[in-house]
Amino acid sequence: MFRKRLWAEHTCGLSEKEKPLQDPSSLNAIRRIKELAHESWKCFLDGKPDEETKNHFLTYPLQVTEDGQVQPQRAMPNIPDFDLPVQGSKWSLPIVPVL
Repeated sequence: MFRKRLWAEHTCGLSEKEKPLQDPSSLNAIRRIKELAHESWKCFLDGKPDEETKNHFLTYPLQVTEDGQVQPQRAMPNIPDFDLPVQGSKWSLPIVPVL
């Protein structure tokens, strides 16, 4: 029951109204969540993030190419409001010997 209520909260009640969302592990639910997240992202970019969103999902502006490369979406190379790159740079932590 807890998981069902949590899922209902994340979907703002849509999981109780829409059949595809009733089983969160289904491929149909995953597709629907991606649609909702994309709709929320569009509302955010249009400057009306709270006006039309019906969920708590938002896509992150990265895309994965067919060969597995992760890169920023062409339309959004920087995080809005901060003008920071969406994709960070590669770096490594120094190796610290364990005593």
